[in-house]
Amino acid sequence: MPTKHSSTRKIGPDAAVPWDLVRTFLALERHRDYAVAAEMEGIDHSTLRRRIQALEQQLGRTVFIRTQRGWEVSADLQKLVDAAQDMAEAAKRFSLAVQDDAGVIRISLLDAFAHRFANAFTNFRERHPRLVLNITTETHFVDLKQDQVDIAIRLARPVQGNSSLKIKKIGDVPINVYASKSYLQSMGGAHANRTAQHHFLGMNLGFSHSDHT
Repeated sequence: MPTKHSSTRKIGPDAAVPWDLVRTFLALERHRDYAVAAEMEGIDHSTLRRRIQALEQQLGRTVFIRTQRGWEVSADLQKLVDAAQDMAEAAKRFSLAVQDDAGVIRISLLDAFAHRFANAFTNFRERHPRLVLNITTETHFVDLKQDQVDIAIRLARPVQGNSSLKIKKIGDVPINVYASKSYLQSMGGAHANRTAQHHFLGMNLGFSHSDHT
């Protein structure tokens, strides 16, 4: 008696993965969350899931796995990520080939800088209306290469991939020290003995990415 076997349709040597599936793959790989990736791509949640399912069906295997950090590409598929990123760069160059003064600039900066640079970004858009600024505020450092960031504004210098990055200091950020009224009174008042020994409460933040110091 013949038995029925389940099968998956693998991609052939001459078949091409549709670009919309590759874009969806990159969006989920970058953001690790279906809802966020769908919002960034301007599509609904269910559409993004259908595209991922279609991609996995065409490739004949599971591509994304659920981890503590979110949805991540299987560890043995890094070449697939690299190829998709190359396709995205090629698509960007294709669009800019006939629009030298148009395009998208992806900017990543800490959320504390958003207000400080708002006027600069507005002035830039007025001078270059055909350029779109895709600005993302982060509460943690991101992998600049993996997230395809064009410009990153940081308080720290990257320690990895320096050869592929152009690093420039654009200014200084002053930092003030504050104290409660009760503490100042215990030390003799706000203007008393400025050379006195003070007690400081330090804060050592651990960043989620090791690309910076």
